[in-house]
Amino acid sequence: MPLRLTAAAVIALALLVSACQRDAAPRYDVSVTFNDTYTAEGGAEIDSLLHEYDAKAEILLLEIFPPIARTTLSSRRADLCEDILGRVLDRPDVATLDCQPAADD
Repeated sequence: MPLRLTAAAVIALALLVSACQRDAAPRYDVSVTFNDTYTAEGGAEIDSLLHEYDAKAEILLLEIFPPIARTTLSSRRADLCEDILGRVLDRPDVATLDCQPAADD
């Protein structure tokens, strides 16, 4: 009898994990390339702005000059890339922005 309960528990857990994965928010790869007017303050502003979309995002700053900030954001917003573009591209310290749906792992 305990074997049946264990098997039932394993099946229930597998179904729960599967349901959670289907419900995951879409992911987007974002790259912000700064220009030669970059400052640490400006980089921190971009970092804060990107965290508004995904508070858990890990933002990596490539320490070249001018630097590039890269991250993968999870969001259910259909207009995520357009919204980031509107808020970032007009900044005087940003050269380019790339925002694309993340490739499936």
